[in-house]
Amino acid sequence: MASESRSANRTLWKADMKLLLFFSTFRSPRQSLPIILTAFFCSTLMYVGISWIDGIHTSLSQSTQILYGKTRIIAQDFRKREALYPIASNITPLIKHPSITPKITFLAQLESSTQENRPVLGFPISYIEQRIKPLGTLEGTLPNERQGILLGASLAEVLDISIQDSLIITTQTQDMSPSAQRYTVSGIITTYNTFFDQVAYISIEDAQWMTDMEGATELITDIDKEQIIPIAKKWSKENNYPVHVHTWLEKEPYASIRSITDTINLGLLLFILSCSTLTIFNLSVINMRRVQHELGILRSMGASKITIAFSYTSTNIILVCMGMTAGLLFAQLALQTILAQGFPLGESLSEASYTLPMAEQIYPQPSTKGILMVVALIVLSGLIGSILPCIHALRKDPMKIIKDNLL
Repeated sequence: MASESRSANRTLWKADMKLLLFFSTFRSPRQSLPIILTAFFCSTLMYVGISWIDGIHTSLSQSTQILYGKTRIIAQDFRKREALYPIASNITPLIKHPSITPKITFLAQLESSTQENRPVLGFPISYIEQRIKPLGTLEGTLPNERQGILLGASLAEVLDISIQDSLIITTQTQDMSPSAQRYTVSGIITTYNTFFDQVAYISIEDAQWMTDMEGATELITDIDKEQIIPIAKKWSKENNYPVHVHTWLEKEPYASIRSITDTINLGLLLFILSCSTLTIFNLSVINMRRVQHELGILRSMGASKITIAFSYTSTNIILVCMGMTAGLLFAQLALQTILAQGFPLGESLSEASYTLPMAEQIYPQPSTKGILMVVALIVLSGLIGSILPCIHALRKDPMKIIKDNLL
């Protein structure tokens, strides 16, 4: 009975010590508030930064997928042509499949009262109806017959041209001979997308005639890569015609931009993580100096280093989590406000290269993945910033600590 009583008393005593250590920081706003505010601002900045970079990726991917689908089927000769034109895609049907959409894209000179070198996209009219038209507002009609052309609003403004006006397209065929054709503007479309508003759209039959493309060089499809590979391999084997299958994510300039933004994202996260860790570390060192006298007394009373370290670290982690939760809620509220407005990229993007389909209005993209990343990084910085000064303080002799504080 006596041993059981001593064991129970020892358990209660350890519990009381943990509570004492647990509440030692909370009782002083000077110790708790700086840690909470540090976690608040770091988590807010980190989540907003991740959401904006994801928003840029989402905008770019949505626009690019309209052009390239989920997967591309590319012939060997297309690689050589693509090296000359970053977005030039000279295409005719390669595999008979209902989910595969052929298109032809080429650079050409468009002439009305002025001259402009712009990309011209040859699509099946049904594809323009399903994928391009829903992007914005159509004035006039889609090209419903040969030699009809649909213009993006920005291009129509530059050419100073209206519906039913004539437009001459001049380009070259495969053998580099000149090719020219007069078109009638059937409609003008406003999509608020830098790329789509600056190009011209014609029927795939007209594009085939102007470029004189014999044999397929590319196909786009909305089928996943894993599903389309067996179809492409079967066709390639039956026709002894090698093809390559890969996603539009692997296409330039998207691959380079994705790599750059991912690097920026990683750098941002590491910078914020370093700042938050160093700040929490400094605050923990200051707080540890303030409670060293208490720690020395508890050590002299028999408290173990593990008990003290666990209690002190858990207290700091709770403070960090409180600040982080408030920061994430504030960031989410701010992002929801920004989502309603968006961020205009301005005239600089409108004058950018035509090889990059990017919306003029960018919106942040909050996600559960972003929240989990912020939680993991902030908690990690809290752990590192709390454990290191605690270990340093616990290495000191408890009696010397008490003596130094008394003096």
